[in-house]
This record gives sequence, structure tokens and C-alpha cells, in this order.
Amino acid sequence: ELKSLQKRIEELENKKKELKDIEIRIKQKEEKIREYSILSEAFTSIPVSIQNRLKPRIALETSYLVDEMTEGKYSEIELDDDYGILVGYDNELYPVSRFSGGERDLINLSLRIAISRVLVSLSSEHGFSHVQSLFLDEVFSSLDSERRQSLLKALYKLQNHFKQILIITHVEDIKTSVPYAINIEELDGYSVVKSV
Repeated sequence: ELKSLQKRIEELENKKKELKDIEIRIKQKEEKIREYSILSEAFTSIPVSIQNRLKPRIALETSYLVDEMTEGKYSEIELDDDYGILVGYDNELYPVSRFSGGERDLINLSLRIAISRVLVSLSSEHGFSHVQSLFLDEVFSSLDSERRQSLLKALYKLQNHFKQILIITHVEDIKTSVPYAINIEELDGYSVVKSV
């Protein structure tokens, strides 16, 4: 009977681990859905004529960023009519879903950065000041440790495009991987800022 109970405990531990893995995958999928809905909302509010003029610029900027961050592994990005991402590899275009999770995260982040850079360049063309900062909020939360480090390495390659890159995260190991970090904690109803 003891062996039976031990086996049952082991089975329950395995089920618990499987459940945790499923929860992580669900969280990652929810993050992707949130990203797509943000992009969809942004583009549905822009008239079609402007979208058609912006799409090639966004694709070109995304291609440039992906090429730089993957060290030439992927150098061509195209956007289909619905702004779905197509990635050039071995002289063929493939949907972004074909690639690994880390590569998809990198390409999606590049697209978001490209969109902001194109919009900023349009603003500066029309007399508005040029934004030279990049703000990233919780881009690491759905990634495992290896993907976080890969993405961080890719972000370092963007330093020549932005005077400062600000990352907001709750992921502890990122704080030790950047040149400067601050920690904001609540203490007695006040926010306390500490250098890490």
C-alpha cells in the first residue's frame, strides 16, 4: 500500500508539473493575443490609404531591425494585407508562426519597434521633435531564461538607434543583466526608489 501511495504521489507531482507548463503556455498565448489586439486596434484606426503608404516603410524598418538583431539570419520581412508577418528564409517567405517561440518574440518586438520608429519619423517630418527613447513594458515576462538572455542581447544591438532604452519588468534576472537598474517598492503607502 505504501508503494501505491508513493506512486500516486509521483503521478500527482507529474500532473502538477504538466499543469504548470500548460499555465505558462496559456500565459504566453494570452500575451500574443494582447499584442495582436493592440496592433489590430492601432491599424484599424488608421485610414486604408495611410496604411498602404506606411506598410512598406514598416516592413523595411522591421527587416532592418530583424537583420541586425539576428546577425543576418533573417533579413527580409514582409507584411501581408492583414499585417500578418512573413519572414524571408532561404529565398522563400514563411509565416512567422513557422519559427521558434524566441524567434517569433524577436520578430514581433522588431515589428512593434519598427511601427514606433516609422510613426516617430513621420512626426519629425511634420515638425514634431524626434523621440530618442524606447520604452518596453514587460517584454520578458512570458520568456524562459534562455529567451530572455537572447532578447536582451538583441536589445543591446539597438543602442545605436536610441539614446536610452527603458525596460519595465518584474523579472529579477534582467536587473542584474543591464548596466543600470532601479527598483521601485511600496513602503508604508509610498513608492521607494533604490538603485540596484
